[in-house]
Amino acid sequence: MIATAAHVMAGAAKARVKLASGDALTVEGLVDADVVLDFALIRVAGFQLPTATLGNSDSIIVGQRLLAISAPLGLDATVADGLLSAVRQESNRRLFQNRYQQGFPR
Repeated sequence: MIATAAHVMAGAAKARVKLASGDALTVEGLVDADVVLDFALIRVAGFQLPTATLGNSDSIIVGQRLLAISAPLGLDATVADGLLSAVRQESNRRLFQNRYQQGFPR
């Protein structure tokens, strides 16, 4: 499974995922999506794919370093470094506010 933004998958009949290696994998299906949080999980066929270790969001504290990884407007492998500046509760969701460091894109 691969995590992406829900708006990336919105309305797509088919899609492919481009890996850092240059390989492209066909998306086999949408596992789940949350349009409010703009988050989606998609399924691809692949073996020995690179993985990311996820942290425990219950243990994060204000002031902790955060990384946002994206590909805005096709700019591959964009990474923004920042700090957690606030944690808000909205309905039944905890939202993290990221304050980017000087010198990085906002």
